[in-house]
Amino acid sequence: MEGGPRNCQESQIWISTRAQWNPVQGLQELSEDFEAFMEVTQTRRLTTYMTENQYIDASVQKLGIPGFSGCVEHTSIITQLIREAKINKKDLIVIWLDLAYAYGTIPHTLIQEALEEHYHITEHFRRLIKSYFSGIHLRFTTKTFTTSWQELQKGIVTGCTISIILFVMGMNMIIRAGERETRGPKTSSNIRQPPNGGFMDDLTITTDTHVQARWILTALEETATLARMTFKPRKSRSLIIKKGRVTRQFQLKIQGEEIPTIIGNPIKCLGKWFDESLGDKGNIRRIEQQVQEGMRCIDKTGLPGKFKAWMYQRGLLPRLVWPLMLYEVSNSTVERMERIINRHLRRWLGVPRSFSAVGLYSRTAKLQLPLSSLVEEFKTGKAKLTMTLKESKDDKVRLAGVEVRTGRKWSAFKAVDEAECRLRHKDIVGTTAVGRQGLGTSKHTLWKKAGVTERRSLVQKEIRSSEEERRQTKAVELGVQGAWTRWNLVETPDCPLCGQRGTLQHILTTCHVVLSQGRYTWRHNQVLRKLADVLEKERKSVRSSQPRSKHTQIRFVREGETMTSRSEKSTGIIRQTGDWRLEVNLTQRLIFPDIVPTNLRPHTVLWSPGTKKVIIIELTVPWEERCSEAHERKRAKYEAQLTECREQGWHNGTTLLRLDAEDSPHSLWRMLSALGLSSRTRRTVVQRMAKAAERSSCWVWMKKDTSSWTPTTDAQ
Repeated sequence: MEGGPRNCQESQIWISTRAQWNPVQGLQELSEDFEAFMEVTQTRRLTTYMTENQYIDASVQKLGIPGFSGCVEHTSIITQLIREAKINKKDLIVIWLDLAYAYGTIPHTLIQEALEEHYHITEHFRRLIKSYFSGIHLRFTTKTFTTSWQELQKGIVTGCTISIILFVMGMNMIIRAGERETRGPKTSSNIRQPPNGGFMDDLTITTDTHVQARWILTALEETATLARMTFKPRKSRSLIIKKGRVTRQFQLKIQGEEIPTIIGNPIKCLGKWFDESLGDKGNIRRIEQQVQEGMRCIDKTGLPGKFKAWMYQRGLLPRLVWPLMLYEVSNSTVERMERIINRHLRRWLGVPRSFSAVGLYSRTAKLQLPLSSLVEEFKTGKAKLTMTLKESKDDKVRLAGVEVRTGRKWSAFKAVDEAECRLRHKDIVGTTAVGRQGLGTSKHTLWKKAGVTERRSLVQKEIRSSEEERRQTKAVELGVQGAWTRWNLVETPDCPLCGQRGTLQHILTTCHVVLSQGRYTWRHNQVLRKLADVLEKERKSVRSSQPRSKHTQIRFVREGETMTSRSEKSTGIIRQTGDWRLEVNLTQRLIFPDIVPTNLRPHTVLWSPGTKKVIIIELTVPWEERCSEAHERKRAKYEAQLTECREQGWHNGTTLLRLDAEDSPHSLWRMLSALGLSSRTRRTVVQRMAKAAERSSCWVWMKKDTSSWTPTTDAQ
């Protein structure tokens, strides 16, 4: 069987005058006949032989080696190196190289040399491969002529099971030529990564300096030229990081052409975009635009709503899972994307806008729709990524300390750890019967006996179960919130005290029965008492404090410098003197100080006979829409009294405070600041007064059905 059947090695290709032909496409039809001849077991034997004898380093060449998630591991290591260089202000060189038509231009002689000289394959197997490649002939037919039969001396057969390992063996020789020049960079966990990385025909170079990168490029250029293979500099990219910043200070070349820098020319490698920002903000915006444009395009199709929902589930969602797993997307961002999706799904399915997302994605509710939650798919993908890196067979990946970042709201590492703990607990509990199930009816895989792939699947399933439990909890909360619909409501909405419309505004502000019974006055005094306690405390602290003696300090100034004056901070009005007096209109009738004759009784008066300063404080607790009206009414009420105080030589001021459970008390904050209270004290006073207003208003509302009223000193 050295030559093989002749009809399996000849093929005739019909091409047009304008078509571009690839020899790999022409060899595809030959692969099926040879695959029947070359059994899959032979390919597995060759792959096992290469890996067990360590001829192929899985840390360098990821694809084509069973048991390794090459795309995820390769991309995660590069991302980790870039992130650490940015954070730690380190130097890093990353070069992405692209071989021109690598599958169609790899020489057969290179494969034969690899089999014989480097990997010591048996002579019988080498003769079989040589017979396979040397007997392939092609001819071309156009409209005008037909060529003679030509023997192919380069390229691999697409679809053939053994072509993958043969290509990996040939590329491994090229990669190893550059690996001998220098060492790769180290991660923060002190694990040194290889300088060269290969994913079939995609090569990646990572070094600490540009000099090391030039050494590797020179070695790769010599080996590729010897193998009659060329690079595509225009499709290649270089990233030069100097002290954590991207620079174009150095130029790198391959086969005489300059490699474009990543600045302004982002590159997509194994499904992930790399750009000059060294982050994923631009990629996250791209995903958000993809969600918005995708849902908008589906909405414009004109199909029925259920078909639009099917297009999202089968068309758009699978395209979002991969980038959400690779990029550093936070859980809040994914929730924002899901809200956009939910809005369209509700409209397509004809449900109300208030329909909860629990009803759309629940797997245990009575209504179960065939829809998947974007947040659930995001968490499952991140958990899968964490398990892949955590249990990788490659020590340089498993110990590299690759971080899977998902924001502060949800952590993939903690979720995986919790899922593993729950699975171990299930092993202890054992198989439980549900309902009328008999013993041994249901079986599940034990965590301690599961393999790597099974463990990864069990963790993902547990993450989905946790999300379903969260949705069930949310459903219970929504049920509790809707319990008011089952309460015994009153038959008429009238006020039980005066018979008018019993709205919240009426009960809290305008009911004349409540006003006549003194309930509004009681609420007002509850808030005023909080303010009076603080003012009295501050007044006494000023009186008890002794004036500080000012010691003259010698300030030394260096030669050639000028002395700068220090401005003393203002201590507030209340700190300027110690003879302040305070009157508050609470338990007894307030008598205005002997300044001017008046019948008005403000809520609080603070005056100093020594400095002839008087401060009038008026408090109001109105309805939110009536704050401005009450403010103007009380300002006009005390305008004449203030004018008379100024004529008597007093420096006066008035402060009108507005405080409501729904209002922001800015006037109270400004008044306390002018008096000289510290920011911590101001925050405490505002919180206490706002809480007093809220609790007393709630008490007035709760007692609306009680005709009698007995004022107390506490809102309870």
